[in-house]
Amino acid sequence: MIRLSHPTILLILFFATVSCQKKSELPVPPEVLKTKTINIPPNGFFIENRIVPGVVHNNGVVNPLTSSSSNSANQNSSPDPDNGDDPIILGQQLANPYKVAHMQQAVNVLYGGNYTISATHLYVRFKPASVEQFITLEETEDLELQDYPMDYEIIQDGDYYQDPSQGTEDFQWLYTVVLVGYNFPPGIQMEVIESLYLPNNNEILEDLAESMAAGAQYSSAKNITYDTVHIERLDAQSQIFNYSVEQCPCEPDVPCPVWPDCGLGGGSGGSNDPKIPRGKIEVQDIRTCATPITNVPVRQARIVCRRWFKIDRTYTNDQGQFVSSKKFKNKVKVLLKTKNQHAKVSKVRGIRLWQMLFPVKKRIGVFDEGAMANIPHLFVRPASASANDKELPYWVAVTTHNSVLEYRQYATELVVGQPPAKLNILITNWEFMRATGAAPIWNKCGSLSNDITSLTAYATFFIAGSPFIAAAGGLVALVNTLKNQTDVIIGYNALGADYNCRLTSPNLKSIAYHELGHTSHFAQAGCDYWQAYRNRISSNLIATFFADPYGDGTENNAGVVGVGEMWGNHCQYIFTNRHYGNGGANGSFLNGGFTALLQLTDWQNVPGGLNANLNAIENHNPQLNNILVDPWPWIPQGLPYDLTDPIGENFPVVDNVSGITTQQSFNALLPDVRSVPAFRNRLLIQNPNVAQIDVNQLFLQYGY
Repeated sequence: MIRLSHPTILLILFFATVSCQKKSELPVPPEVLKTKTINIPPNGFFIENRIVPGVVHNNGVVNPLTSSSSNSANQNSSPDPDNGDDPIILGQQLANPYKVAHMQQAVNVLYGGNYTISATHLYVRFKPASVEQFITLEETEDLELQDYPMDYEIIQDGDYYQDPSQGTEDFQWLYTVVLVGYNFPPGIQMEVIESLYLPNNNEILEDLAESMAAGAQYSSAKNITYDTVHIERLDAQSQIFNYSVEQCPCEPDVPCPVWPDCGLGGGSGGSNDPKIPRGKIEVQDIRTCATPITNVPVRQARIVCRRWFKIDRTYTNDQGQFVSSKKFKNKVKVLLKTKNQHAKVSKVRGIRLWQMLFPVKKRIGVFDEGAMANIPHLFVRPASASANDKELPYWVAVTTHNSVLEYRQYATELVVGQPPAKLNILITNWEFMRATGAAPIWNKCGSLSNDITSLTAYATFFIAGSPFIAAAGGLVALVNTLKNQTDVIIGYNALGADYNCRLTSPNLKSIAYHELGHTSHFAQAGCDYWQAYRNRISSNLIATFFADPYGDGTENNAGVVGVGEMWGNHCQYIFTNRHYGNGGANGSFLNGGFTALLQLTDWQNVPGGLNANLNAIENHNPQLNNILVDPWPWIPQGLPYDLTDPIGENFPVVDNVSGITTQQSFNALLPDVRSVPAFRNRLLIQNPNVAQIDVNQLFLQYGY
C-alpha cells in the first residue's frame, strides 16, 4: 500500500473535482466573471438612435407617465365616411437586420466563429380575394395581420394604410410573420418576402444586428481560455467589448455547445424587468349625467407588442393588467384589440369597407426601455358632445367588449345559456334610430341566397341610414361585406342635446345585454327559428318604410318577435340591474340621476324602492294604449320578471306569481316556442309544481 501525504491528497481531490465540472463552472478571472454576469456593452458600442419600422422616428416615443390621461387627439365632429380615422404614411424601406444572411454575420461577430444558423420565421404577405378569404386569415388562422409593410419607417402613424397600387375598396396586401413550417391556407394569394432569424430574447445579438444593418462595422476575436469574445467597433470610437459567451445547458461529461439563443443576452429577467412591457388598461364608467366618473379595468382584451418582426400577444386580466411574455429593447409599439375567444368588436367604416372586419385597434403608444415597465392607458368618452368624435368609437368598443365578459359572468350566475363563442359584434353611429341594436346572427346562422331582402333591410335600419349609404360605397357593397359575418350590431348614435345623458355606460351596456340575450336564445332555439325572426323584422321594416321593426303583433310569425323581444328586454334590465344596482344615485329625471329607458319612457330610481331598471319592467303596462309611451304594448316586456319577483301587485297587472326563476324561463325558449302562449305552455309543462291558475291569470293580464 502506498501512503500519500496530506497535501498530495488535497491536490488529487482538487483536480478530480475540476475534471467533473462543466466548462462554464471553471474558475475564471474576476474581470471575466463580472462581464459574464452582466454582459453590458460599453457606451457607443451600438448605434443608439436607430430607426425602427412602424414607429414615427424621433417624434413617436411616448412616456406614459407624462402623457395626458385624456388621450386627446384632433377632433372631427363631421360625419366623415372614415369616422375620422387617420391614414398611415410610409417613409423609406429600411435595411432588414433579421434576414438570415445578415443575422449570420452578426452571430459570427458576437460568438467569434462560424456558427451556422437557419431561418426560424418567414416574413410573408397575403392578398385575400374575398371576405371569406380574409376571415380565414383573421379568424380561422388568427394571424397578427397589418395592412402596411413591416420593414418601412413611418412618417405619420394612423389607423389604416392605403396601398397606392390598390383601389380604396380592393383587398390590400396584409403582412405578418409566421414560423418556418407554417401550413399556408390553400387558395389565398401569398408571397414569402424574406426568411428571418429571430433570436429568443438575445438582446445583445439583436442590438448588434440592427447596428450593423444601420452601418456600424465590427471585428471580433475569441479568447478560448476564458470563453470570451473581444469585439471592437471599427467605424466609431468605443471601448472593446469583452463579451462572455453563454452556453446551452448540457449533461455531465458532454461538451456544452455555444449557441445564440442559450442565454438572456444580458437581460435581468424577472417580474420587474424594465424591458418587459406591462401596464394597466382602464375605461371610464360614466353612470349618469353628472356623478363622478369611475375608471374600471378593460378585461381580457388582446394586447399586441411589436418591434420589427418581433411580435408578442397577450391579454389583460380581469383587473386590466397585462405583462408581455417577451422582452423588447426600445421603441416597442403597444396596441389593444377588442378581441378574445368570446367576441370580436369591430366598428363601421365608410370607404375601405373590408377593414371593418378587423377588430377595433387602438395604439396605446410607443415606449422606450424603462417606460414600457409601467404603461397606463385610460379610454375616455370625449367631452365634445358629438357621436362623430374620432375617439368615441374606442370608448364604445371597449365598453361593449367588457359587456360581453359581464354578460357571460351573470348568465353563469343565473344558470342561463351562454352566447356562442367568437361572436362578431359591429358598433355603429350611422344607424337609422338612436341607441338601437340588433342580433341578426348572420355569422353563426348564414343568410340564405334569397335572404338578400332581410340583409338590406337590416343594414339600412340598424347599420347605416340613407345619408351614409352613398359614402359607404352603396348598399350592395355594405351588404356584401357584412353578409354572413356580423352577429350583433350595437348603435351608439346620440344627438348633441342628449349626448351626456343618453350615451352613458349603463345605457350602452343595456343595449349590449339585450342583444347578447338574443344570442343565448339563438344558441338554444336554433337557426330555423332565427331565420323566421329576422325575416319578420325585415318585412316589417320594408312595409313601414323603415319606421317599425316589430309590427302590431298580428303579422305572420309575429310570435317569434314577441317571445324574442320579451326575452331580450328581460336580459337588458335584469343584467343591467345586476351590474349597477341603483347606479349610486336617486337623482331627478335626466338631470344627473340614474335612469333606465324602456321604449319611450325614462324610469328613475325610487328612493327606498326599486331601482331604475327593475322599476322600468315592473311598471310596464301591457294594457296602455298609447303609442307615444309604448309603440309595442303587445310585447310582454315585464312578463319574465313578474314570474320571478316576490312582489304581489294589482297594478299595472294582477301578479300573484313568484319564484319562477330566470333559468326556468330560459329553459322554456325551445325551437318550437314561437309565440307567447307556446312559451306559457312549455313553462307549465317543464315546471308542473307551479301555481298554474296564477300563471294563467298573469298571462291573461298581458293579453295571452
